[in-house]
Amino acid sequence: DSARGSAMGGGGAAEDGLVAGWWIKDAEEVASSFPAAAPLLRTPSWQPGFSPLVTSIIGGTLGGVAVTALGHPADTVKVRLQVSPSMTTVACLKQVLKADGLPGFYQGVGSPLLGQMAFNACLFGTFNATKRAMLGASGASELSNLQIFAAGSMTGMASAIVETPVDLFKSKMQLQTLHQEAAALTPGGAARPDFHSTWGCVKFVTKNWGLRGWYQGLSGTILRNSVSNGSFFLSYEASKKWLMRQSHVQEATPAILLMSGALGGFACVALSHPLDVIKSALMSDDLQKRKYHGIIDCANKVKAEHGFAGFSRGLLPSLVRAVTGNAVLVLTVEMVRRYLT
Repeated sequence: DSARGSAMGGGGAAEDGLVAGWWIKDAEEVASSFPAAAPLLRTPSWQPGFSPLVTSIIGGTLGGVAVTALGHPADTVKVRLQVSPSMTTVACLKQVLKADGLPGFYQGVGSPLLGQMAFNACLFGTFNATKRAMLGASGASELSNLQIFAAGSMTGMASAIVETPVDLFKSKMQLQTLHQEAAALTPGGAARPDFHSTWGCVKFVTKNWGLRGWYQGLSGTILRNSVSNGSFFLSYEASKKWLMRQSHVQEATPAILLMSGALGGFACVALSHPLDVIKSALMSDDLQKRKYHGIIDCANKVKAEHGFAGFSRGLLPSLVRAVTGNAVLVLTVEMVRRYLT
C-alpha cells in the first residue's frame, strides 16, 4: 500500500502505466480466485461490426418498442379528441379511466407495438440510405438543410406504406369504446363491438373491405409524413450539430441526443398537426357511408364544422407524445448504432 501510494504521488505517463499495471494485476488475481468473473474482466475481443443499414434497422426496431410503451397513452387521448371536438383533454382522461381504467390508455397497442417496430426500422434505415445516396451523388461531405428535409420527406412518404395500416387498426381499436358508448345511448342501439382485439380488427376490416380497407387514409398519411418527417429530421440533425458545437464535443452525448430528439419531435408535430387531424378524420370515416371524399373535401368540412380551431384538436397530447417519444427514440437508435458498429 505504501509503495502504491508513493508511486501514485508521481505524475505523467509513468503514473498512468503503474495504475494500469496494478489494475491488470488485481484483475488477474480476482479472475484466478473467481473463475466465473473472468469473462467480465477481460477486454472484449469481438466487435459486431454490422453495416449502417442493419444497425439503423435494429435500432429503429428497439426504438419503436420504447416509443410505443411511452407514448401510446397520449396517442389514445389524441385520437379521441380529434374525432370528438366538443371534448376537453381532462374530460377525455376521465372518460377513459371510467370506462376501462388504466388499461384503456393502451387500447389497440398491439398494432402500433408491432407496427412501430417495423415503421421505425424502415424510417431510420431508409433515411440513412437516402442520406448516403445524396452524399454520393453530390460529392459533398455533409447535406444541406434543404437536402436533409428532402431526405426526411421522401423517407416519410415511403414509410406511409407501413404506417397506414398500423395507424388504421390502432385508431379503430382506440375508437371502439366511443362507438360502443354512442350505440348504448341510441334508443334500441346495441353496444356490440365489431372486434375485441387487434387481430380481430384486422380480420374485420379485411373481411368487409379487403386490403383496400387497410389503406384507408393513405393519401392523408403520405401528406402528413412528407411534412412531419422532413421537419423532424431537419430539426433533429440541426439541433444536434448546434448542441455539439456549444458543448465542444465530437460525439453527441445522451443528454444532447435526448434534447435534439425532443426538439425534433416538437417541430414535427407543430408543423404537421393540421395534416394529422385530416389523416385521422379520413381513417375514422365509414367506408360504406363516406363523409369525406379526399383530402381537400375533408379539410373543407373540418373548417366548416369547427373553424380553424378544428385543426388543432388533440395538439397537446400530440406534443407530449412527440417530445418524449422522439427523445427516447433517437437515444435508443444512436446507442444501438454505437454498440453494433
